[in-house]
Amino acid sequence: MIFKGIGATTHIDGHNMKMSKEALESAADQINKSGRVPSVGLNHDKTIMPFGKIIEAEVSIMDDGEYKIEITQEIFENAKVLEFNDGEKYIEQKSESDKRPFVEDNLNIDKIGLGYDLVNFESQEALDEFLLSLTDEYDIELQLFVRKQLIPDPEIIFAISSSVFGILVGKKLVDKVIDKFMDKALVEVDNFYNFVRSTISKYIKYAIPKNRPITYVFQMSEGMDIELIAITLEVELLMRALEKDKIQKVLSRIEDFKLKFVINKVQFLLNNTGEWEFNYLLTTEGAVIGSEKSYSRNVKAFELFGKEIKN
Repeated sequence: MIFKGIGATTHIDGHNMKMSKEALESAADQINKSGRVPSVGLNHDKTIMPFGKIIEAEVSIMDDGEYKIEITQEIFENAKVLEFNDGEKYIEQKSESDKRPFVEDNLNIDKIGLGYDLVNFESQEALDEFLLSLTDEYDIELQLFVRKQLIPDPEIIFAISSSVFGILVGKKLVDKVIDKFMDKALVEVDNFYNFVRSTISKYIKYAIPKNRPITYVFQMSEGMDIELIAITLEVELLMRALEKDKIQKVLSRIEDFKLKFVINKVQFLLNNTGEWEFNYLLTTEGAVIGSEKSYSRNVKAFELFGKEIKN
């Protein structure tokens, strides 16, 4: 199923931001030429498995002299049930004509990092105060991300460095020379936990809208993008879920998936018992494979998407 529409323009938007013609052209080139394409979802909700992909884009001038980017979206129409001998069952959706993998919006940094959205702060001054309270204490990298909604629910992204991730998943050191860096790595792990706890406690005070669920996203890389998402007000539940044994369970599950799929990205959600539950994965050939529960949420999201298209 193909839909066409305007993705963005050079007009000033509701966030008082303005995209340049060059930015629109760069986005079109990314879609048309890079070999990776954006996914189609709903309201920037990372927990909804993509139900389509943007396959083409074109920048053109409008009657008022401003510019627009027109996008062509392919919505997946068919769902295939994948059953394996171990009793596992998944739902696969993909394009029959476009096998390009999805481009992801993960934080592209090598050390501990933090992603934030300005719209979740009352002012630039409040954001600056929040960030300064963290950078004064921790050596972190910062990255802004933008969600084009009026005031979306608070969301913050933590990037886990490769050294911290290595300790959490219990990687074996293959070179004795690396042993002397172990103490430093363990200190970094402690700093990471302190940083997460400190960031959460501060973010709760600053984030708007108040009394809304907060989404915590943890991103890491291990030959693929790994994403853990918690939507919770229970800080201690979240901190326990980040302990070494819980992360190792995630990695063990991923190793099982690698026997079945060639993965670009895999995502887990924190359930109300404090366990990381598989949500969906993306393959190198542009397929989306999710759990039955994930697919059920996807169907409901698609119904909302259909209503937005009609409106």
